[in-house]
Amino acid sequence: MPRLGPECSSSTSPVKLIDFSLACFFFEPTEPGGTPEFMAPELVADPDGMAATGWGPEIDMWAVGILVFWMLCGRTPFDDDNVPQILQNIMQVQSG
Repeated sequence: MPRLGPECSSSTSPVKLIDFSLACFFFEPTEPGGTPEFMAPELVADPDGMAATGWGPEIDMWAVGILVFWMLCGRTPFDDDNVPQILQNIMQVQSG
């Protein structure tokens, strides 16, 4: 899970977004990747299909929602110690 470092401990520190590993041009086919906690269910369910067809702003908005949750709660909503469980937690949201 992403962690805040000591450089962010000051109350006057500016907020910096640094994890743009999924950033790409809209609808450009790319190889899926990034921080598992921020992956949208449709990307987890069909990474090859999403890489072949590309994805739109809905995937980015999912990641923004996860980021806001993390900023408010101090953890991501699908947090776990291992990646397969994180991905399973994300997929349970889609089917639930």
